[in-house]
Amino acid sequence: MSTDVQWKDDSSSSASAGEMPLQQHTSKRIGTNISKFAHLPAAYLHRYRQFIQKYRSILRIFEDGLCRLVLYAPGRFVAHSEDDSGHEKKKILPETLYAFIHVFSLFNDAVYHGFGNGNGFTVGGLNEECDGHQVSMHSVRVLRSILSIVECMAPSLEVSAFTKSRLKMKSKNGRGEENSNFASHHDSHLTALLVSAKIEKMKFVCRMGLIAINYYKHVKNTRSSKSNAESIGNLSSLGILQEGGLLEPDECITSKSSENDRVKKLLYVGKRTGRKIIHQQNQNHSKTSQFLRNEKNNISHESKSMLDSPRTKMALLGLGELLHVYRPVYYVKTCLLHVSTDAKDSRKRMLKSWLVSLCMDVLSYKLTKISKTVQRGNVAIDTSSDSTKEELRHRKMRWTLYLLRAPIWDMATHPLAEKLGAAGEYIPLIGKPLVQYIMDILCYWQRWHFMLEG
Repeated sequence: MSTDVQWKDDSSSSASAGEMPLQQHTSKRIGTNISKFAHLPAAYLHRYRQFIQKYRSILRIFEDGLCRLVLYAPGRFVAHSEDDSGHEKKKILPETLYAFIHVFSLFNDAVYHGFGNGNGFTVGGLNEECDGHQVSMHSVRVLRSILSIVECMAPSLEVSAFTKSRLKMKSKNGRGEENSNFASHHDSHLTALLVSAKIEKMKFVCRMGLIAINYYKHVKNTRSSKSNAESIGNLSSLGILQEGGLLEPDECITSKSSENDRVKKLLYVGKRTGRKIIHQQNQNHSKTSQFLRNEKNNISHESKSMLDSPRTKMALLGLGELLHVYRPVYYVKTCLLHVSTDAKDSRKRMLKSWLVSLCMDVLSYKLTKISKTVQRGNVAIDTSSDSTKEELRHRKMRWTLYLLRAPIWDMATHPLAEKLGAAGEYIPLIGKPLVQYIMDILCYWQRWHFMLEG
């Protein structure tokens, strides 16, 4: 019995010894195959990067030209006319192509330049603002990437929602009835606004995350700074959102250290060259008038000192950015509230929301300008960087889009454009097609939310 047991143990051990090399060989072969497949994307990405490095300028021209051709081709506006009832599916195609071309361009920029060291603001980079913390750097890049992808896909999402809703309503109500067509268009417009509201909320969350990450360190340094000069220097290195915080891999970064040195020199020159106005008091004035004048001067001096406080200026700058970021969300939410009401009441409410939105933009601009202005004697010095000035100029230029927003479009802009177009049609040869093309572009911009806010 003992010999049998011993024989069985030997056979099992010999069998396992024979199987082990086979198992090891199989596992090695599977591991090498997996490693080859894992290296394939890296190899293809390396080849694609080499291709991009050679032909990036040509691809950039091709991408920009294709975007403009897809979105602004003369014949493509026919598919967007409200009277067109048989080609709803064609409406998705131009905006979808436009969105994917922008995503493709963003991917090429990321391959060619990398994600860059920009923080989404006009001053500072990731290495300076985040002090090398990987969590903050990755958070900024993730937020900017999400924001850029959402911005690129917004045209396709809005137009797709409008078209799909209209197709559903027509399949339920049938065709040929004017009331059903009007109701389907109204409900489709409401569905597109719901999608736009969700997109604006996503962008608002991403932008508020960028503001929180970039402003946290500056607020902390301002509280811990002992001198007023340090606080002003810290404030000068705080920028505003550039292009809405979108990811720009090849963006030009204004460093915080160079901006601090520039502002120090600027304030030093302002301090040297500033002149105080000395009022010569008339001896014939009474003591009461002198007392009242002194009280006014004291009150104005205290108010100016409060406005010149770095903490106050940082609060004004933060409030201005909050208004700038929240304004698109407010406008689309008010549009959703007013679309379902009666025509007369809707126009009055839309005019109110139009005025409030314009005031929010103007107030945001003014608060930013005040926060970047330092008083030296009687001299007001603008400490804004060149990139900040350019961003403020860009924001101010976008105020012209208020002429395309409801209800000003129906009340003033569209009737005036039709009168100018009627006069322009008398131009020989190109008058009528040129006027028709320009009117189609204006109607297209006015119709879609992504054209007014993108």
